Amino acid sequence: MKRAFMVLCAGAMLTGCNSTSGVGRAMSYPAKSTAVSFGGESYNVFEHKTDKSLMTTPSIGKSMAIGVAQTATLGTQNTATLSPHDKNAGAAQQYLNQTGRPSCRVTGGKLILAPQYEFNYSCTNAATGGADGSGI
Repeated sequence: MKRAFMVLCAGAMLTGCNSTSGVGRAMSYPAKSTAVSFGGESYNVFEHKTDKSLMTTPSIGKSMAIGVAQTATLGTQNTATLSPHDKNAGAAQQYLNQTGRPSCRVTGGKLILAPQYEFNYSCTNAATGGADGSGI
């Protein structure tokens, strides 16, 4: 029993260490977000102005529900199904469209801190057909 508790505590500490870089990355985004709707769900999208990336997260209520589920199961249940990568990528693309950048496309993404995802994007200049790299 004591050994199982120690293993559980060690696992929790390692999980915390692994998320430290995710916390730092999430904190590098400005506090201002834009609400978008995708797939019948509401998301908050944050734009990093210096490196052409977006961070998405489900609405505050949904994020709290995910956090409660993770706490109740001590992180052993995968609650990412409540906020899948594809839905967050769709929300990121919707944000680009909604902010007048339909020539920009999400090029890749990853989970940075559940349930927050980060996506990179690139844009093409419609007049020249070449990549201009600008987000705005």
